[in-house]
Amino acid sequence: MKKKIKSIMLAAVAILLLTAWAVGFYNVNSKSEKAVVKVYDMGETAAIGKNFCQTANEDNEGYEFTVKGGTVKTLTEFLKDNGKEADYLKQLDPKAFEPSYVYILEVNVRNVGNTNQKGFSLVGMPLVTSNLMLQVNDYLFDLLYPKLAGQYGFAVRPDTEMTMYLPFAATKGTDKYCDRVFLTSEQFCFVISWYPEEIRMKVETRA
Repeated sequence: MKKKIKSIMLAAVAILLLTAWAVGFYNVNSKSEKAVVKVYDMGETAAIGKNFCQTANEDNEGYEFTVKGGTVKTLTEFLKDNGKEADYLKQLDPKAFEPSYVYILEVNVRNVGNTNQKGFSLVGMPLVTSNLMLQVNDYLFDLLYPKLAGQYGFAVRPDTEMTMYLPFAATKGTDKYCDRVFLTSEQFCFVISWYPEEIRMKVETRA
């Protein structure tokens, strides 16, 4: 009987603690400011402004982006186009995951006033759908831009612009969902900032 009463009391305490945590969690999040979501059509130009991706001390003001489109290729096609064999990733790292497909985003980057030479970070700029988030594949990025190998934050000189081809790919856990049908039928958006404004740029996928 005593053990039963003790179990009931412990359960009651656990419920009270859980309820208190839930109330506190709700109060904190209900009072926090939500990001303002802005969506741009493909071809429109969006400026980062004072927004940031990861930390508030980023200084990306002056950078503007224009999405030009997206292309889907198999990993083998992508590697062949860039002069590499199909097992290129395994040659680099036997443990490297080989995604089935690569989503190549074509985007124009302009610097119209950022003179501090601080670069923006691609780590915080994913491709997103309502169901999935894709990150730039570091191995494939290094293949396209060997001078930037290992550096996913870089600067564009003031009053200049460049067109970049960013290779996004699924990870091991999500690759099975990312076949050609999915990648060409989903509405992708390129996210260039998360807060205080979440800026999304629509991408039209070329067949």
